[in-house]
Amino acid sequence: MSLPAIPQGWARPIGPVGFGAAGPQVILGPGTGLGIGALVEAAGRHTPMASEACHIDFGPVGDEESALWPHLERVYGRVTTESVLAGPGLARVHAARVAALGGRKPTLDAPAVVAAALANRSGEEAASLRLYWRIVARFAGDMGVAFVAAGGVTLAGGVLPRIVDFLDDAAFRNAFEAKAPVDALARRIPTRLVIRADAVLVGMAAIAAAPQRYAIDTAARAWV
Repeated sequence: MSLPAIPQGWARPIGPVGFGAAGPQVILGPGTGLGIGALVEAAGRHTPMASEACHIDFGPVGDEESALWPHLERVYGRVTTESVLAGPGLARVHAARVAALGGRKPTLDAPAVVAAALANRSGEEAASLRLYWRIVARFAGDMGVAFVAAGGVTLAGGVLPRIVDFLDDAAFRNAFEAKAPVDALARRIPTRLVIRADAVLVGMAAIAAAPQRYAIDTAARAWV
């Protein structure tokens, strides 16, 4: 519900397509888990839509991903969007990538992978972060197409702002837009990354200032 109120300087655009078009908006945030939701507007009122898309099965695309997928740690016996894209998934991607290259599977957790990547931008950890960004972009494109998110896809959460140095805008958009036969739709969807941890506060303020603009079941949420 913060999406309409996030100040321009609080988010980093990804690619040339700007925000401002009418239509559904999607937000996804890798952190301890993977949060995904959407916001739609009708008759001047914003309505949030919950999602459990973090629990859908997730498969590889391309030779590099296909090579590492057999080495990915399964969670509850499955490879899901959350098991790959949440914070622990970053470490899983790195471990599987190294194993696919013939190395010994590392046991680094996600913060250690990030620290090693920052210390050596040409090392294996840094390469894994770049691959992780492309996988994030691919799934973000899937969610953008699923909701026909003409209003844009916003990335948030605790993981991505910490690894923004490894974000390649062109590579991100290439992965995001590779959605044939609806790639033309994907190309029209803007993307951005929220870089302020407290961005949710502007949404709370917007709701407090103009509650009539939000379709919220406050009684069920126990809001007063």
